[in-house]
Amino acid sequence: KTGTVGVTTYFRCIVTCTNSGLKTTSPIVKVVTGPYEMPYFEDFESITRPNEFPVCMSATAPGTLVQSYTAPLTLYNRLNHTPGGSKFAAFRYSANDYLFSPGLKFEGGYQYIISFWYITDGNTGWNTLGVKLGAAPAAVSMTTALKSISNPTNTTYLQYRDTFIAPSTGTYYFGINCVATISPWYLSIDDIGIQIRPCSGMPVAGSISGTVAAGAGVCPGNHTTLITTGATAASIGGIRYQWQRRDLSAPGAIWTNVSGADTNVLSADSLGGFEYRMRVLCANTNDSNFTAAYALPLLAAHPPIEINPPATPVSFCLGDTVKLNATNYTGSIYDWMLADSTVIPGWKFSDFAATEPGTYMARATAPGLPCPSYTSQVTINVIDPGYSVMMSVSSDTFICEGSTVALTASGSKTGLSYQWTKNNMDIPGATGTVFLARETGAYRIEAFDGASLCPAVSRSVKIEVRPNPVAVLSVPGVTTTACEDEGVLLKASSGAYSYEWTRWGSTVVDMNDSSELIRNSGTYRVKVRNADGCVSMSNEIAVTILPSPVPVISRSGTTIGTSSYPVYYWVRNGKDTVSTAQSFAATLAGMYRVVVRDANGCTGTSDPIELYGDGLSIEAATGQGELMIYPNPSKGIVYIKGALAPDVTVKDVTGKFIMSVKAAREIDLGNYPDGLYILVLSHNDQLIGQQRITKMSGK
Repeated sequence: KTGTVGVTTYFRCIVTCTNSGLKTTSPIVKVVTGPYEMPYFEDFESITRPNEFPVCMSATAPGTLVQSYTAPLTLYNRLNHTPGGSKFAAFRYSANDYLFSPGLKFEGGYQYIISFWYITDGNTGWNTLGVKLGAAPAAVSMTTALKSISNPTNTTYLQYRDTFIAPSTGTYYFGINCVATISPWYLSIDDIGIQIRPCSGMPVAGSISGTVAAGAGVCPGNHTTLITTGATAASIGGIRYQWQRRDLSAPGAIWTNVSGADTNVLSADSLGGFEYRMRVLCANTNDSNFTAAYALPLLAAHPPIEINPPATPVSFCLGDTVKLNATNYTGSIYDWMLADSTVIPGWKFSDFAATEPGTYMARATAPGLPCPSYTSQVTINVIDPGYSVMMSVSSDTFICEGSTVALTASGSKTGLSYQWTKNNMDIPGATGTVFLARETGAYRIEAFDGASLCPAVSRSVKIEVRPNPVAVLSVPGVTTTACEDEGVLLKASSGAYSYEWTRWGSTVVDMNDSSELIRNSGTYRVKVRNADGCVSMSNEIAVTILPSPVPVISRSGTTIGTSSYPVYYWVRNGKDTVSTAQSFAATLAGMYRVVVRDANGCTGTSDPIELYGDGLSIEAATGQGELMIYPNPSKGIVYIKGALAPDVTVKDVTGKFIMSVKAAREIDLGNYPDGLYILVLSHNDQLIGQQRITKMSGK
């Protein structure tokens, strides 16, 4: 297994035999990420080149000379080195510099020991040596000062040694600090060691967690892992771990040690049926503490089952069936599976018909028995006839009702006879190299040379026939004859993926909904397509659309009329019905239309005609009667007569504003050129109407 580990993790490889359910496991491997754990030691012997910068240390100030030496020179620190080797790190002419350790992992409240050997060739008063602790490898982060030595002068190596308690759990860096006031001066460091101080009192036991929750229970043979966290670190001198257990089925059973279980991880296939605890012992004081008990009850298992035939492997011809039977228990449920534990769907009984090569086994479960039982494995091998047959498919294996898909056989040698099968059954008469499949099923081809023990069998191809959509065209409004302005509503079966309408056999553009309002005569059908792409064509419906009448208004003076129709409605200004006769004499100026209904009941509306002048008055505000505007044409003065004096806005024929008069009784157009003018009349900001006036001076 490869991958990235983000946190400290315990790994163990578990190999399971699905035949018997038995497992075996590798030893536990602990992979540590992030900072180093205790103990930590650096002797610089991994450095291979003279004056190589130590890979695990660093200097803070630019220009500081921090080196390792391999050849003895004339000064004390170069001539004398520790017995571990000839390489060490050295300050030279240091002003206020550090050698930093890598990040180290500390547990809050634990006591640690730091030590290293040092030698200097300086004189009294020249320098100071000390150790500091911080959260980062930088001088500004060295916030906790440990032991320091002023004016160290020695001609042989001396050991620096100090103890400290980590303030909290986390990653810390040590900085060995050198301050020199006079140069030249040398300080050499070697054999740096940091370790947890041996235990000296009652240890902490921590708590247990597991891959199975406490009290939940495990099945016989299932692998289970228990891990203790929060216990006093085993790396502390004198700390010992020991797992213990006692039998849950024997009341009053005593705790006994689990042989070889002396780490904080306990992992095995046989932990069920016991409760566990871990003892943490400080060997220096003989004080010990225990975790709380962690129970793993053993769950009830299904009775053992066997498989028949038990002998393996079993040889068969591809296309035949091998009958497998497991021990039958009434009420049990069986899952047949391959050796990789893949369950074969669709069969839950104690017998199974295998038609493909592979390694098979059965699993039995029953209500009230949470743990299954497994049979041994039976391997089924195919007898190779020495030749082969291939099957190709002409199109997609999903077809629509009424369609076919061509299956073609191709043998590896000549002289073969063929037989097509569907769902492992011979298809009568299907003995050619091509077969047209039109039904749902699993198809394959068998080829036989007449001499081999087994025929050659192709792969199986599943053909699925998808249903065509329902395509029924109906008329919700019953009648298929309607006027042009109403149309006939046709409705196709709903729920399809798409609709294509045709009129007299040609596709109608922009008609693609399940319902359409038809406004043109013709014979209509709809082609319905479902999500699978299957198509059905609906029944035909003939639609007759009757044309709407087109009345034309004629005028004689103030009298207007139209052609003969059964029904008339004359409308003024788009809202008032002023007459239902074929013709009538208008008394009010305005915009007139006529709406007629013909013998088929179809209605039609004429183009508008505008009446003005000729003595026609304008309807005033409600309750104010009518207004007379005269003369028309006018030489200049236009009079307004009536109970109401309206507000008047005058415009020319282009709509350009000419003048505006409040409460007008007359309008003077004398200073304006001859032509057509429009008088817009209103009262209390409500439009009354408008009148066209022609100015013709000198007439």
